[in-house]
Amino acid sequence: MTIDEAADCTGIGRNTLRKLVSWGKIPVLRIGRKTIIRIDVISAFMEINQGVRPAGLRPGAASDLT
Repeated sequence: MTIDEAADCTGIGRNTLRKLVSWGKIPVLRIGRKTIIRIDVISAFMEINQGVRPAGLRPGAASDLT
């Protein structure tokens, strides 16, 4: 699924997902300009991080996500 589809599915913001991808927390497949996240990968990420704030994301730290 694309970043937008993953954001809709998980409730995680698009910018946060992009940041997690750039940090290497979520592996992706890049095809041209499109970034694809496998469904099993995003499901595993959600299960592993259930109720846990991913490293580097502080409450109220919007500047971390830009």
